[in-house]
Amino acid sequence: MLSDKEFVRQSLELNLFFMRIAKEHSIFLEAGFTDRDHPLAQQVDNHKRIFSDLLVETIRLSNGVIDQRVIASGEIVTDLTMSAERETEFYTAIQIDSNITRMDLSLQGATMGPEVTTFTRQVAFLNDKAIRAANEIARFKVSLLQDVLM
Repeated sequence: MLSDKEFVRQSLELNLFFMRIAKEHSIFLEAGFTDRDHPLAQQVDNHKRIFSDLLVETIRLSNGVIDQRVIASGEIVTDLTMSAERETEFYTAIQIDSNITRMDLSLQGATMGPEVTTFTRQVAFLNDKAIRAANEIARFKVSLLQDVLM
């Protein structure tokens, strides 16, 4: 069984990775819709906002907590992330909050860390919200696929 400290660290590192992936996946979905599918694009944009908010919350909780090696690995952001977001925003007109990437780029590795008991509850709550958001977009995508196949 994981210690509270290890639970917090692993949860935050996984959320940093997967919330960015989910946010970017939402952007790719939104870019695939035409003007005729505007209501669907709005739904996906709402998912993007949810994942963006979760990513911001994760970044705030992660500062000074996650392993410096994870920050340096390029699995959270790379030196190309900001320019890719600018290009995507330019060519698709989809709004991308580059402040989130700036926050990611300024993350600091583990120091002494927070009070574990309170922090463990916050991270567990974040995990629950992430799971709910992932389930919501999965349901949306299943519905979308069913509509396409009919």
